Amino acid sequence: MRMISAEINHALREVVETVRRSLVVVQSGGHDFGAGGIWRNNGMILTNAHVVNSTSPRVSLPDGREYPAQVLRREPEIDLAVLKIDADGLPAAPVAARGELRIGELVLAVGHPWGQPGFITLGALAALGLARTQGPRGMVPVLRTDAQLAPGNSGGPLVNAA
Repeated sequence: MRMISAEINHALREVVETVRRSLVVVQSGGHDFGAGGIWRNNGMILTNAHVVNSTSPRVSLPDGREYPAQVLRREPEIDLAVLKIDADGLPAAPVAARGELRIGELVLAVGHPWGQPGFITLGALAALGLARTQGPRGMVPVLRTDAQLAPGNSGGPLVNAA
């Protein structure tokens, strides 16, 4: 049992280290901020639409560099936004296909709750389902978790051990 626990701990630490390299802070006017993930190594950032409440957000990378961001797309109906910063060679987050996810898997929510950068919470993937929107899409696929989330987690990734 002890060997399995050590293997799980090691695997989770590796996942956290990988994800933190692609985790950014998104500031959008005033003191409002959230998280985002480097989606593509050419400066594409994915976050929640509600995190981006201004036309001139700023993105801070884990190494301390800060960039003005262009809002390429903002979709309030599904609460997603795509930003672009002028940077290349960034560590993009690996992305799982929805079909690879299984209910009951351990997942980590990574973000910046209450200004604590790279904070993680552990939970399980609780459900894969559909949610009704108030726009033309009607229904969209969603993931649900029991990982504890707080202000500042918005826009950050939910990751499994793979």
